[in-house]
Amino acid sequence: MIIFSGRRLSTAAVAAALLAACGGSSSHKSHVSLTTGAAAQVVIGQADFVSGSENQGGSVAANTISRPWGSPAVVGKALFLPDFGNNRVLGFKSVPSTNGASADFALGQSDLTSNGSGLSATALSAPEEVSSSAGKLVLVDADNARVLVWNTVPSTTGMAADVVVGQADMSSSSSACDAATLEDSEGALTAHGKLIVSDKGNSRVLIWDTIPTTNGKAADLVLGQADFTHCQTNAGGAASASTMNSPEGVWSDGTRLVVADSRNNRILIWNAFPTASGQAADVVLGQADFTGTGSDTTATALNWPVSVSSSGTQIAVADADNNRVLVWNAFPTANGAAADAVLGQPDFTSSGTGTSATAMSKPGSVLLTGDMLVVGEWSNNRYLIFQ
Repeated sequence: MIIFSGRRLSTAAVAAALLAACGGSSSHKSHVSLTTGAAAQVVIGQADFVSGSENQGGSVAANTISRPWGSPAVVGKALFLPDFGNNRVLGFKSVPSTNGASADFALGQSDLTSNGSGLSATALSAPEEVSSSAGKLVLVDADNARVLVWNTVPSTTGMAADVVVGQADMSSSSSACDAATLEDSEGALTAHGKLIVSDKGNSRVLIWDTIPTTNGKAADLVLGQADFTHCQTNAGGAASASTMNSPEGVWSDGTRLVVADSRNNRILIWNAFPTASGQAADVVLGQADFTGTGSDTTATALNWPVSVSSSGTQIAVADADNNRVLVWNAFPTANGAAADAVLGQPDFTSSGTGTSATAMSKPGSVLLTGDMLVVGEWSNNRYLIFQ
């Protein structure tokens, strides 16, 4: 039995939270009861809810975080947290139940007190979204313009990746507009054997029908563009159901697909998983229709949505420039659907920054898993757990 800040979880809730694969790859349906302005129960990266300094104002350590960005992952009992500014991913053998917990291991570094960047099978430069399915772990290594694949989920510090996607080998970091190369990738997700990568710099999402087992494998499908050799913002024209502008977070359950189309200030939803390049989305959130791209602070609008996660029923979106997370309690089926709850703000029209259990500053990552929501904050250098 696990206890979060004095709250005892049911056996079913523990199983859901700790056995579901991360990032939406699980088909388990669950629900997190969240109300507007709700307080987080646990903070990671800081000793308390009122502190927000990078690396707690000191040196990098097992219990510090710098500029987190991109969705975390729960794999079995383990929690993986991207630590962007420290060029590492922190690994916890179980989900922390107390504030300021120390990580058990790290990827991208040789120990828990180093934070240098690098380019190899064991080094990282600005890691972001992490995901897992089929016993594998994938990670966006953003500044190296690549996605790394571990064929076995890591459990020790410095474990080397097995496969690189977006580059020909582990020592390359070039950028291009083709089927095998990335430019400023931001999100990566595994779902039902597929690999889905948001290629932000090329305003597109690439899809591999199977998780690559060899370096530099070309993608099978592209969204946001008509083909693999065009990479302009909104396909060189106006926003539509088939274009993108700097997409970041992605989520899928293998049937549906959700993309945070960040600079179009919207979320795109495909009700059935796309089967053709350039396929149009079915539903848009944050805008009234597929041609709108404006930003605002309401229950139906967004301002730089960067990360998205779902339990299969609920959807959570990190709305970074509004300093909040929006939650839809039922999977939206209509354009411009209003969110049901907001976290980080007292209401849907506020967007101020803060450092407390109820306030946020530049949230850049969300994960819904079991009956738990995890939120990472760029400017507060921490992760919050809502139960």
